[in-house]
Amino acid sequence: MAQINFNRTLRLTFQYSITGNRLSCNMNYGLSADITALSAENLVDQWVAEVWPLWQDVISEEVKAQRVIAYSNVPNLCLPGEKYFTSVNGQVSGDALPSNIAAIVQLRQQDVPSEANGRFYISGLSEASIENSLITGAFISTEIQALLDGLAEPLDLGGGVTAGLVCVQRSFNGSPVGPFAWSVAQIFAQRALGTQRRRTTEWRTSWS
Repeated sequence: MAQINFNRTLRLTFQYSITGNRLSCNMNYGLSADITALSAENLVDQWVAEVWPLWQDVISEEVKAQRVIAYSNVPNLCLPGEKYFTSVNGQVSGDALPSNIAAIVQLRQQDVPSEANGRFYISGLSEASIENSLITGAFISTEIQALLDGLAEPLDLGGGVTAGLVCVQRSFNGSPVGPFAWSVAQIFAQRALGTQRRRTTEWRTSWS
């Protein structure tokens, strides 16, 4: 089913830091069944178990994981989920790129105009994975592609319930709508790097 009931969506946030500069990355997940009290906790557990090891293989050893949190987009449908990391870093050798330089991950759905597509940014790539201001072809086709494949795979929350990435639509032709959630049909990363506005006193966030 391409459209997901917004009452079945959860927001997951991965928070991390690069040389003391704090960042976060947001993703929306749609469930195959109604949200229950432990849905967010189960999502965090499965994301940390299945997605985080792949993410860890993409980012520099200078990147420190802080925590993963999840909650229902519609308030009070479930308890929040939360996982703190202690002394956990990325796995790629070499210095991290500046924290405002990131890989761009694009999320595409196939049911409504492209303005409903999503994206998020992965900061903390190692300088060793960059050549001529581009992510190297070898790195994007191996480590990054493995991460994209992991992100595209629905997470098993138990009890026959799965959670897959969705794009959240809140506008159409400039006017507020919804919000609606649409299943992600395609996920890919660009070799060209993107930039994020720098903030040093609060979590800096990239959205999907």
